[in-house]
Amino acid sequence: MNITSLFTTNYRNIQRKEMQFSERINVFLGKNAQGKTNLIEALFLIGTLKSIRRADESQLIQFGEQEAKLASLVNKKGIKKEIEIYYYRDKAKRVLVNRNQIYKYADYLGNLNITLFSPDDLIIVKGDASYRRRYLDMLFSQTDKAYLLDLMAYHRILKQRNSVLKDIRSKQRQEHLLDTWDEQICKYANRIVQKRYKNVKFLNEIANKMHKKLIFNENLSIKYIDTIYCGVDENPAEYEKDFILKQKRVRSQEIARGITLLGPHRDDLEIKINGVNTRIFGSQGQKRSVAISLRLGEAEYIQEMYDEYPVLLLDDIFSELDDERKNELLQLLRPEAQIFITGTSLMDFQSMLRHAKVFKIQQGRIEEHHGHEKKRAQTA
Repeated sequence: MNITSLFTTNYRNIQRKEMQFSERINVFLGKNAQGKTNLIEALFLIGTLKSIRRADESQLIQFGEQEAKLASLVNKKGIKKEIEIYYYRDKAKRVLVNRNQIYKYADYLGNLNITLFSPDDLIIVKGDASYRRRYLDMLFSQTDKAYLLDLMAYHRILKQRNSVLKDIRSKQRQEHLLDTWDEQICKYANRIVQKRYKNVKFLNEIANKMHKKLIFNENLSIKYIDTIYCGVDENPAEYEKDFILKQKRVRSQEIARGITLLGPHRDDLEIKINGVNTRIFGSQGQKRSVAISLRLGEAEYIQEMYDEYPVLLLDDIFSELDDERKNELLQLLRPEAQIFITGTSLMDFQSMLRHAKVFKIQQGRIEEHHGHEKKRAQTA
């Protein structure tokens, strides 16, 4: 799986440019605030249609312009695809794959699998539960369309149920109307939770294996904590029945607050190192190592599901690591992986330059850099 090329027009601060990439390693080099992360974001958009900054799509368009375009050629299992994404200020984006328009998000995911490493990954470990749910949902949605469809249906019903709760609170509707919504939300909640339990157990094995390669004397454990059993008495087979019972018990609280208090949208991941909760008691270094292990686990998980390694995006990840950890991380990345990595100095990439294509970025201008090739030839 790889990205052959990228073409940008009126995208953020990047000047109109077409780039041809190496199948192995591509380095985006430049000072801070020059556009390196914007390029990483463009590749992430090609894979997921999502911004890494959770930005409004109009912010992707250069100031003073009315539309922007991203176009890319990708190769997945030997099948080449031409992807085009058009962004507009006054209407919804348009997405095409091989000149055919894609209307549904669920129909697009899977064209290109991406794993992003970023210093912001630390928030997965130390932030609130919403970041860990987002991590799970992005991963499982990439590899399981049925999971994505169930998740979308669940959130649609959740929004409608919350609206009914608010109407009941203000005496605009009768409480018995919740029974129908409870049945619907329970059906999708059950499907989501069953898959999360199964997939997290598999992810736990993979991520712990990768973590032990980073830090041999630490055991990483990841456990799914749902709002029905709270990780104490796991009994997924009985989830649907117990969900209804517990929902009735908290109904008065839900009406008073106007929100749904139970379900997958409130669940969490418990992350521990050697049996100790990392979010609460872990050092900054441990949290950073766990974040890297989660991303390594994600890449291996995608490999297991698709029998093909995802494209790896490493945005400013080396700035957070010492030399020893840099080398350990590079050794854990599969040699067949296509890698896009950002940095401020070629010195950070000396061990990678033999296989690398280097692009220098300055104020949105991108030029392929050949100086490292001459240096390499002189030392050969």
